[in-house]
Amino acid sequence: MANVQTAGLKAITLAFLVGNGSCAFGWGGLGGTLPTDNEPNGTSIQSMVQQLQANGVTVIISFGGANGAIVNGCSSASTLQTNLQGVINRYKVTMLDFDMEASDTLGDGPGLPVLDQALKGLKSANPGLVVSYTLPVLPTGLINTGTAVLNQAHTDGFTPDVINVMAMDYGSANDNNGQMGLDATDAANATHAQVQQAGLSSNIGVTAMIGINDTNTEIFKLADVNTLLNFATSNTYITRLSFWSLARDNGGCPNQGFASPTCSGITQNNFQFSQSFEPFK
Repeated sequence: MANVQTAGLKAITLAFLVGNGSCAFGWGGLGGTLPTDNEPNGTSIQSMVQQLQANGVTVIISFGGANGAIVNGCSSASTLQTNLQGVINRYKVTMLDFDMEASDTLGDGPGLPVLDQALKGLKSANPGLVVSYTLPVLPTGLINTGTAVLNQAHTDGFTPDVINVMAMDYGSANDNNGQMGLDATDAANATHAQVQQAGLSSNIGVTAMIGINDTNTEIFKLADVNTLLNFATSNTYITRLSFWSLARDNGGCPNQGFASPTCSGITQNNFQFSQSFEPFK
């Protein structure tokens, strides 16, 4: 929490809450299901969220992730809505994110209509609630599973407020000679067109992976932040810019050559990416 304040962040996403197979959720890595949410040192995530909010930081809670399910084993939209409401009530948040990387949460999974219906009810019950869907992307736009999510949402009559693209790890699809800022803007622009083609009116968010990506030839540099900021300023449909992750926003392992969870892998000052993104409101 001290790092959030030092970095000057106005918002942070806490990840990930994962489904346990029966519509309930628990924090990945902690074990158990809510209301269990104590860190190993005994501090509860609830108390951390309360302190962040008291200091003026908006907290977004994200579900799913690379290996985390959201709706596995859940066939009842009403039950899922009730348990999502429990998360809102516990943490007093107004923004929820659903990170759909696991196959059973994507458009070809049987649970997505259940999630869409649950979220329709949840938004009706919580005016002002902002819901985002975070999806894998290439510079050319969402991959097939992502467009399936959009089409299913349209079929279900649900429009996420934000489609947030993971502008990272493109592999051989990287098409701007390593200029990750341009790749990110291309991805956002293409996704915006795909959202419209699906009959949705969602805004677009962009999440970059700062420094060395898992595909280690892809390096998101500080100069790429300016490319992204300029693009966002010129395109009002961009309503969220974020990066993975705060724990990596330091120069603790310059020129390491591979992605680390605790440093960016490039030469930088501590929290320099946080400060560079700060002009975006």
